[in-house]
Amino acid sequence: MPEEVYRFSEGAIEAATGRAAEFGQEFDGRSLQGKPAQDSTFSIRAECLDVKVGKKGVCVGLPFGLGDVCIPIPVGIDLGTAAKACLDIYYKTVFGIKLPAGVEVTIYVAGQQVAKVRFGL
Repeated sequence: MPEEVYRFSEGAIEAATGRAAEFGQEFDGRSLQGKPAQDSTFSIRAECLDVKVGKKGVCVGLPFGLGDVCIPIPVGIDLGTAAKACLDIYYKTVFGIKLPAGVEVTIYVAGQQVAKVRFGL
């Protein structure tokens, strides 16, 4: 039986990208005191999904055409264990423009981080 692949919602990804565009702008008409460097990198959490551990770990579909990936889970965590898979989108500011630079998926079991993998664009 094939592994279940969990999908992050397009709406959550679009919302995170919209919030990224606001990073470093004025706040209530006042300039921010500490503006990020022109080549700074930052991330925004897009979404967390309730998932279950499968034979290959936790399998998720990545945005931006990166495809599907199964993230291995440490030994001692049983098949079918409830977990959370959280998607962070990384952005790089280049000449004032925020561009997606990659994604990171973090897996939590019982509230504890058990795996984290970053994929670049």
